[in-house]
Amino acid sequence: FSRHISIKNIKIEGAGKASGFTNNTAIKIDHPWGIDHLTLENLLIDGFAGHGIQTYQPLDDATHICFQFSEWSSIYIKNCTTGISLGYGFTGESQLNTITTQFCDVGVDFTASTFAGAQGITFTDGIFGFCGTGAKFSSGTAGMVNFNGCHFEGNTTNGVHFNNASIGQVNFNQTWFVNNPIGLQCTAGSSISFDSCTWQTNGATTNKYINVSSTSNFSIVLTGENKKIGTALTSDITAPDISIVTGAVLRSSATAGII
Repeated sequence: FSRHISIKNIKIEGAGKASGFTNNTAIKIDHPWGIDHLTLENLLIDGFAGHGIQTYQPLDDATHICFQFSEWSSIYIKNCTTGISLGYGFTGESQLNTITTQFCDVGVDFTASTFAGAQGITFTDGIFGFCGTGAKFSSGTAGMVNFNGCHFEGNTTNGVHFNNASIGQVNFNQTWFVNNPIGLQCTAGSSISFDSCTWQTNGATTNKYINVSSTSNFSIVLTGENKKIGTALTSDITAPDISIVTGAVLRSSATAGII
């Protein structure tokens, strides 16, 4: 039978990110029996040393389909260690719209997720800004993740960080990367596509749009019209294995390889 959880129209305030309460989480979804539909709408979450929102399926029961066909909208999370932690059991066919995370160490952290289903999971019109990292893929994430019309701005370490070899397809569509020291940091593999995105710098010569490590095993494709705004950078794309990048890009370094 169908199971549905809905949380709407509430404000949740914690003791602050620096409070020391490391298990302090505003909303923790932990149901081993699975949820067909999870609705979160019009939420303000402020000041938690743990997570603003955490979905977590117990490891000994992680085969169940949880949180499928879910819809989140109008959620503002700030001053948390992790804004959103998507863990075991969060599956596909889900829409996360108008999500804002600010002033967190990590805006949204894909900690151990499997997004099954043809449609995967889609973030639309999200803002991940003024955090350490806007979005971090820190564990295996099968399936597809889409960012449509999203905005990664002013993050102090990087806009997006891929840091696990077991990551499926991730697509950025009409997404802005603005004033991040590194727009996209790639240290462990994935298949990534950018379609008609915008890359903007604050003018610092240390800024990099895409920084790929030589051992990352990435496949990066740029399609459509990817725009660059701002002064010239030291490197638009820095990658010892630059040949993995295909598409129309401006190359400003002398690194050997084929684009």
